[in-house]
Amino acid sequence: MTANQGQSTATLTLPFARDHPITATFESERSEARRSINDRPDAVPLPSWSPELAAAISDRRKMLAKFGNSVLNLSDVAFSRKLVLPVPAPTTLTQVTIPLRPERIMPGMAEDEADGTVAAEWVDYHEHSDASKPAERVVLHVHGGAYVTGSPGFSHVMLWRIARDAHARVLSVDYRLSPESTFPTALFDALCAYLHLIDPPAGQPNYEPHQVSLCGESAGGALSTGLLLYCRDNGIPMPGAVATLSPWLDLSVALPGWLTNGTYDFMNNVPEVIHELTETRSFYYVKTNNDLSHPYVSPVNAVEDPAEPLPPMLIQVGDAERIRDDGIVFSECKFPNSPIRVELYEDRQHVFQDCADLDPFGDYALQRLGAFIREQTGTKIDGRPVVEHKAVRILAKSGHPEQEVPDVLGIVHDAARKLIERGEWQPGMADTSAYVLKKNAIINRPSQPSA
Repeated sequence: MTANQGQSTATLTLPFARDHPITATFESERSEARRSINDRPDAVPLPSWSPELAAAISDRRKMLAKFGNSVLNLSDVAFSRKLVLPVPAPTTLTQVTIPLRPERIMPGMAEDEADGTVAAEWVDYHEHSDASKPAERVVLHVHGGAYVTGSPGFSHVMLWRIARDAHARVLSVDYRLSPESTFPTALFDALCAYLHLIDPPAGQPNYEPHQVSLCGESAGGALSTGLLLYCRDNGIPMPGAVATLSPWLDLSVALPGWLTNGTYDFMNNVPEVIHELTETRSFYYVKTNNDLSHPYVSPVNAVEDPAEPLPPMLIQVGDAERIRDDGIVFSECKFPNSPIRVELYEDRQHVFQDCADLDPFGDYALQRLGAFIREQTGTKIDGRPVVEHKAVRILAKSGHPEQEVPDVLGIVHDAARKLIERGEWQPGMADTSAYVLKKNAIINRPSQPSA
């Protein structure tokens, strides 16, 4: 594969985007946002990072590097599952248990996996919700953590802000994690939590679907999206809205941003050896690699159904994070006719919103997410703003101006073209899990350390 005068002469199709082949594009034809992202210096820290944010990103990269070759034996995993971050005084936390629904058991589950309860936590911000009475709107939150760690308590930095800005009660589900449980158990737990809201046991508030939004970060964003698709496909009323933060919609990590953004993000490269995994099972969440392409695992494999349009959806990503491309491809290639707004945040890393205590840009993003939920859900269904299918870039400067990105899929094209020009894209790579290719030097090209 060769390049000529800055244009790719190779034939390359993006994974999950067969109708969107890369074609030569002159620099002058690219939008301002696309050119800015494409021209970003290949060095850290980036200009808009504060020293505090740069230090936090560096610390997270070092922490993840400690996972090494054995996630299962790392004490940090067990610690982070139990970590409870503080919340400000106007916030109330209430622990609850949600009964599972054996009648809703999913294919691939054992019968005993559908019995019992799942833990959850209500998060109430006093100014906008009262735990003693039904709320006008509810957010069902699904936490991140790569399916192996995380908890509602670990997400508190974001949860109390979402409750504050969405004027909502937030129910965060503590779903079962891997490797103890595998797909579809976590999805089943999330479904039972959703049904607890719209089809509750006697004596519990019964919310209309249009009062409920789904929300999640990273793996939780994928689970929220997978739950949305499951509801669509199985005759369950879909929620009023979905808001995701850095959703991990391609578990095979086969999109080019995974490599080109490795310099900036704290997410580490795939280890050469991963304890208790094999070439036929390359991630803890799935039983075999056949499940990596399942649309409820990797929603980039889903198909739009004109008869069942998705509800309004917000996808927030950092434009410097490794899985930036997931939301773009999902929106532009798989659901181009659905009301999806993609927001790209300048220079930001994976789930940058959870740094809201030290990065005002993260708090601003959560304010926008809360406003989206507030506008699209609640007891009133008339007069809601129409959500246009579009992408915008939010700049990390005073006033946070927006740039429209009419050629947002071109950002993914640019990343793939950059890999071609560096000789780092191989035939077939677009269809192959990065975890299966974990011993390939292309995947394991070292990231530059944070300054």
